[in-house]
Amino acid sequence: MLKREFKKVVKNAGLPVTGEKKVTAHTLRHTYASRLVMKGTPLYTVSALLEHSDTKTTEIYAHLAPDHLQSAVWDIEY
Repeated sequence: MLKREFKKVVKNAGLPVTGEKKVTAHTLRHTYASRLVMKGTPLYTVSALLEHSDTKTTEIYAHLAPDHLQSAVWDIEY
């Protein structure tokens, strides 16, 4: 029932409900994770929030935070 209601909301919003670019509940989960990573949230934290049993699953989002190493260096106080 929830899946059907979600699909109805997506369709009413004018978003695709079929095909390669269809919007599903998983789309929201993926967007949530992506935005957390892009804002600088550590992958371990994202993994915990998404309740991934293996952090390797969360590592698919690592490419979205290419500056995390450089910003970590600049965060050190000398």
